[in-house]
Amino acid sequence: TYRRFRLKHINKLKEWSSQGLFGSGTQLSGIYYDIANHDSDTTGITNYVSSWYEASQDPEHWPDIRLVTAKTLFNNAVDHARWIGVDEDSLGEFQGLHFDARKQRKNEPSVYEERVKEKVTGVFKKVQDIVDLVENGPPATVSES
Repeated sequence: TYRRFRLKHINKLKEWSSQGLFGSGTQLSGIYYDIANHDSDTTGITNYVSSWYEASQDPEHWPDIRLVTAKTLFNNAVDHARWIGVDEDSLGEFQGLHFDARKQRKNEPSVYEERVKEKVTGVFKKVQDIVDLVENGPPATVSES
């Protein structure tokens, strides 16, 4: 998000979470250091992803919501297109779409201090857990015999 939109989207999420705004010149490393220094998500991203995940798990109070990642969106493009109402005759345009992992950016914070990397990774663990659930489904349970 930062690489493509700089602070625009992050500040929307941050403000939505009642956390104020990052200054206009804030670099990505500054955001990482802010997260590490507060030992919590100061961007609003966790709150945003968590709230949509919770809504997707509550069909009684929310309309049908599909939470997707780039991988699940591309790999299931025809099904998603059909779900949002694309005509059967037009679904062929979605047939060739697939997720290309080579184009995926790395998940690791781009800072050199190990302390900051560890804190940022820990803060965003809930987001990663949700991504894992969306992409792989819930973990299998083992029944006791």
